[in-house]
Amino acid sequence: MIISDLNYCEAVEFANKIIGGATADVVGDAYAGPGVATAYAVALAQGNITYTSATANTIVRQQPNVTISKAQVKADAFAIDETGRDKDKIRDTDVFVLHT
Repeated sequence: MIISDLNYCEAVEFANKIIGGATADVVGDAYAGPGVATAYAVALAQGNITYTSATANTIVRQQPNVTISKAQVKADAFAIDETGRDKDKIRDTDVFVLHT
């Protein structure tokens, strides 16, 4: 774009504002397989008031005739600023049972 008349342009000023508004985002995944369990969770929030919580748990139990693998993910994010609010959450559970 070519602007030939700069008098047409108007200056805009944003004092003490987050351009784009409040942002909340979560990412996570849980996987359980034969004798293995993996889980990860990330929670991000940007704004004047924010809350984040991320939990990832795994367990593998081996018993004489069975192996149980479990992975669980919980993540929450919440953000508020003067232009609005945003929230996001994830819940993921994976269970694998191997009979031997």
